[in-house]
Amino acid sequence: MKAIFLLLVVLGFLVFDGYLILNYPHQIYQEFVSGGVTRSYLKVKNVKKKNLKLKYEDSFWSELYESHSLWISSHYLNFNIVLPYKHPLLRFRPIPVYDDKRTIPMFSFTDTKNTNLFVFRPSGRRKINFSTPSDDLFSLKSVENYILSKSKRVILKDVFKRDLNHQSPSLENLVKEFNPLELAYNVYIYKLREQILDFDFKKLYFLNPTTLMAQVDSFEDDYDTFMLLTFYKGFYYKNVIKLYKNDKIALSILNFFSKNFYINPSRGVETSREVYSKFSILPFKQRLTTQGISLIYSAWTHEMDNQKFIQELIYFLERGEVEKISLLDVYSYARNRWGSNFSTIKELRDESLEFENNRIEEENKKIEEKRLIEDESDLEQRFNSGEDKLDYLLKKAKSGDKKKRDNVYIQD
Repeated sequence: MKAIFLLLVVLGFLVFDGYLILNYPHQIYQEFVSGGVTRSYLKVKNVKKKNLKLKYEDSFWSELYESHSLWISSHYLNFNIVLPYKHPLLRFRPIPVYDDKRTIPMFSFTDTKNTNLFVFRPSGRRKINFSTPSDDLFSLKSVENYILSKSKRVILKDVFKRDLNHQSPSLENLVKEFNPLELAYNVYIYKLREQILDFDFKKLYFLNPTTLMAQVDSFEDDYDTFMLLTFYKGFYYKNVIKLYKNDKIALSILNFFSKNFYINPSRGVETSREVYSKFSILPFKQRLTTQGISLIYSAWTHEMDNQKFIQELIYFLERGEVEKISLLDVYSYARNRWGSNFSTIKELRDESLEFENNRIEEENKKIEEKRLIEDESDLEQRFNSGEDKLDYLLKKAKSGDKKKRDNVYIQD
């Protein structure tokens, strides 16, 4: 009887020890989700509850009816976007910015009172680091291989949708479903989520499997601010959108714009020519409208070192129907970038001294070249044959030599 009792005690200890061993990864994970874990093999501090399970708003904003006929699709930077075409309520406003030797091609949609309802600011792209973190836990081959067995598409889906919260399993479930690799994978997903959502957000919207929209704190009382995140081939693009508060038209623009927004990589000069060709076939009057201005500005985003686009943009803005306030932004950009605002109106021209001197020198060169061409043309018209022309030139050369000798004699 005593032997049976001792056997039961030993078995009890073995079961208990087994439970502790099986439950240990869950204990560490519970510590992780409760605020952070600091061990020699894993360090994650200040775990954010809202990043354990991303909460998306149930629905996006209701949309006023936006007819596609009022908008035009355009290749802008690395994106396909929609721009107002014949929209009765909206105008396109180019806002190029030159900041710390870096060009930021912003734009806005304004209403008939010239209020910015929607402001778009591209913020570049970042490479997603899918490699495993440096913690010792992830250097274990079993953990590393388990993560590497997942495709990037699956990983990204888990970043968007996976619930990383944790409930300690019962003994029965612990034995049946014991897989510590899943817990390690959860920590990996959390770290990747922190890498991508590296900003504080108030609300989150899931637009499609490759696009998220986050509402963030705004520094302007009249505007809400959103971050548009779009994922493409191992990269994600960040674009900031400012939206006029409590305005139905602005909300409708955001909804329509985001639904028709997708990645379309630029091919540089080739893309620029494609977009510019749409502008060049427009009648002159249409080039002066929102449609024309938005197309030439889009073409420039693929060749932003080409100042001729900005010069042409200013030419049409100065003559067009787009609000003249748009000119101030383009003037400022051109002056900061190249030393001239490229105004075709002499009274408005603003140039640095260096640019002015270079411009005058170039203009004088062109005048001299034109004079030489006209002189050559006069010679051709004055003589009936090449022999007559040659005879004239020889006499002129001799006359020049004689004058030169006379001058030398006089000087003596």
